[in-house]
This record gives sequence, C-alpha cells and structure tokens, in this order.
Amino acid sequence: MLADAKDMPDTLITVGLNDKRVAPWFAAKFAASASQRFAGRRLVLVRADADAGHGVGSARDLQIAEFADTLAFLRDRTGR
Repeated sequence: MLADAKDMPDTLITVGLNDKRVAPWFAAKFAASASQRFAGRRLVLVRADADAGHGVGSARDLQIAEFADTLAFLRDRTGR
C-alpha cells in the first residue's frame, strides 16, 4: 500500500485514455498520491495516450512510441 511505503523508485506511469478495462483516473490518483507522499524526493511522471487502450489492438506505432518513452525514462534515471 502506498500509504505504508517508506520510499519508492522514480516512476513512469503509462495510461491509455481509451481503456475499457481500467479507468484512466486510477493512474492519475496513484500519481497524485505518490507525488504528495514523496514530494521532492521522487519523480512521478504520467504518460497518457488518448488513442491507446489496454494494450489489445494498439497500433504498432503507438506501442513503439510508448516503448521508446519508457526506455528514455529508464536511461535518464539510471544514467546509462
């Protein structure tokens, strides 16, 4: 549970705004809670894609763009 967490790593949350399985506001709520709890110590980013859903049927170019953003985030955070 986030309320009990002492710390967390820098985090990139990806969300598809066209998701039929999980409401996109869950990601926003988690990001807001994490940002408030670990303000100044941890980076919490949200990558929202208006055309994406729950992964099923996502266009290849959308998948590649998300993968590229995720790798860029990891490279930035690890320095490699």
